[in-house]
Amino acid sequence: MRGCLIGCLSLVVFSFSGASVSLDNNLASARMNALSLAPSGTVTIVTIDAESISKAGEWPWPRERFAQALDNLNAAGAGMIALDVDFSARSSPEGDAALVQAVQDNAGWIALPAFLQRDYRQSNTPFGELAENAVIASVNVELSRDGRLRKYRRGFVHEGKYIPTLGGLLAGAEPSDTRAFMIDYGIDADQIDTISFDDVLHNRFDPKLIAGRSVVIGATALELGDLLSTPHSPAMPGVYVHALGYESLVQNRALTSPSKLPMLILGMALLMITSVVARHTPLRQLFGIHVLVMSSVLVIPFIIQNFFPISINTSSLIFALGWSSAAGIWNAFSRHKRALLEQESNYLTYMAEHDSETGMPNRRSMLAALTDLHRTDPEASILVVTFGIRRFGELRGAIGYTNAKTLIRSAAERLYETGTGLTHYHLGASVLGTLIRVGDQDSVDKCIDDVRSALQHTIVVAGQSLHIELSAGVAMIASQTDDEETALSRASLSLDHARRTRRDLVRWGEAQFEDPQLRLALLTEVNAGLDRDEFHLVYQPKICTRSNEIVGVEALMRWNHPTFGQIAPDSFITVAEKTGAIDKLTLWAIKQAIRDQSTMRRMGVDAAIAVNMSARSLLEIDFCRQLAETINQSGATIAIEITETAVMEQPELAICSANAFRDAGIKLAIDDYGAGQSSIAYLKRLPADELKLDRSMISDVRDSQRDRMILKSTFDLAHALGMRVVCEGVEDEATYDALKALGCDAIQGYLTGHPMAVDKLIAFSRSRRLPANHLLPEHSLAETGT
Repeated sequence: MRGCLIGCLSLVVFSFSGASVSLDNNLASARMNALSLAPSGTVTIVTIDAESISKAGEWPWPRERFAQALDNLNAAGAGMIALDVDFSARSSPEGDAALVQAVQDNAGWIALPAFLQRDYRQSNTPFGELAENAVIASVNVELSRDGRLRKYRRGFVHEGKYIPTLGGLLAGAEPSDTRAFMIDYGIDADQIDTISFDDVLHNRFDPKLIAGRSVVIGATALELGDLLSTPHSPAMPGVYVHALGYESLVQNRALTSPSKLPMLILGMALLMITSVVARHTPLRQLFGIHVLVMSSVLVIPFIIQNFFPISINTSSLIFALGWSSAAGIWNAFSRHKRALLEQESNYLTYMAEHDSETGMPNRRSMLAALTDLHRTDPEASILVVTFGIRRFGELRGAIGYTNAKTLIRSAAERLYETGTGLTHYHLGASVLGTLIRVGDQDSVDKCIDDVRSALQHTIVVAGQSLHIELSAGVAMIASQTDDEETALSRASLSLDHARRTRRDLVRWGEAQFEDPQLRLALLTEVNAGLDRDEFHLVYQPKICTRSNEIVGVEALMRWNHPTFGQIAPDSFITVAEKTGAIDKLTLWAIKQAIRDQSTMRRMGVDAAIAVNMSARSLLEIDFCRQLAETINQSGATIAIEITETAVMEQPELAICSANAFRDAGIKLAIDDYGAGQSSIAYLKRLPADELKLDRSMISDVRDSQRDRMILKSTFDLAHALGMRVVCEGVEDEATYDALKALGCDAIQGYLTGHPMAVDKLIAFSRSRRLPANHLLPEHSLAETGT
């Protein structure tokens, strides 16, 4: 009896909880889906769709368009016409007059919307004379607690006056009837006849779809935002909701539900009966009884709803059966309690350490393995690598959920075959991870190169050959004090940054990840770092696509901080601009590039060096002249790169500074073209010798015909303006071949050379023939390359 009493009390609590409501709603929706109905064919929706908006070229529309549409519908023999469009504000006098006349010509047959505020004390209604000859209908809806629209009213009372809802009006609801009902979403909204507004406006529609029918005009275009969440659609246009409200009324499918009390009493009776039966009935027979009763609980409401507009809430009965079933199972298997607990414990342990979908070890396992490895040898260097499968959502949609799990496991196997880690872990939907123990810095670089080379594979899944591409994030534990959790988090953050920036691989430290102590150092120590000789330049070559020769190098700044190690340029350049240290940093870069070029020339290597200038420095004309004088006095071949965004911030000042460089004989390049809001107007005014395309413009050149067309036109434009074109971020042969075929003059990227110190650049350059007088500038201070 005690268990039965507790069950009844639990049933009462459940019946008045949100869980009960949710279960009843889901069951009602399931019954609607099973009892699918066709629409009545007495209503047509005129959709204000994306095509209509695009052809009109503006929103809100002139009122004349609505007036013309009303005239065309009435000429076709429409019945009542209801508009779910806000006309509370006035438009142009001509437009308002045209709409008023159209409504007046069909007085009593045009319904215009009113929106009642939350307390129903205020409302937005059509303006004065427009409302005089129209029928006013409410477009208000009331959402359930879960944010979905299930119920619909026949009307509302506002200031003592009855206002029918739009659906209630069209269905002929009785005046003063404000009863709510459940919309029968089993009526197939997709079968309701629709006509585009633009077709109505231009009389391009079948009159049979209008004659004698009610017509509802409303927005379906996503950009208009008139979308509601329903049990059957996360975003259903409001006009369809009103049409389904109408259909529910005219087809006698305005569903109602009995009160909770009778079902609660019935549930309590069922719980007590089944609990008593459970005490003396073998488990097999008890199971059969419960299956029979549960089938009845599910089938009977289905039959009733099929013949009558009644939706019976059976959650109390289902809870009662569930409670009594649990009690019966507990009684039958109590002697096996210890064995079940042990089995459950083992299962939970396995599930905690493995991904439930793929069976692969998960993040917890990876962290435990990293901790064991680090504590076993605290001085060992360990690379923590995370891989992300690009376009995984698209692939999963194409091959199916089950095959997507196979894809994950196959990708891990291919990574193992390439020697990239011994054990691979499934860290997320499309994320894998591994650990690699490394030795010295050369071993680290080699492992990272191995990781980079393992980012593309062809995998056969369900008989299909799939080419997959991976992004990678890398962090490293290199000392006893390094934290394992932090290292794994850094690898994940690096992967996120690689995905956002569409790069193949990002190593922790290459991208800007906020650290309060690092931020403080950046704000206070840039000048000190210059004084302590902590900055240095590395150089990345640019290769001519026709001759395969080096046509210049780009200077990239690096900061080796004594506390934080290598700091990403994106971090300290941004701070230097804010603190005013950017001019000093730029001047240092120019002078260091001059010194390095002098060293190169003594070793028989003469290559133009490009140095990037920040937007702030570019706008200081005196500073630009100082730089030009410094370069000219040195006799060095130095070029200046400026970004298109710097020009667009203050174009006149930027163009003035650019002209100052040009007048001094210093060549200019426009950097990161395509990364921002590129402007041809500024492009033609700049005295630039070179146009550098951002990596984002070339990332899909292999697969996208559209991208190739855009690139081809950009190349032709640059050549017509007398500029050479350089593409950044080229990392594979296929991209190189595609760019070369389109007419790109030079490339820069990991395919042709990583950033390198000046001594390595000299050795690298000697292996290639340098043409004379080449000036091809590229990225510098703001570059984040490794």
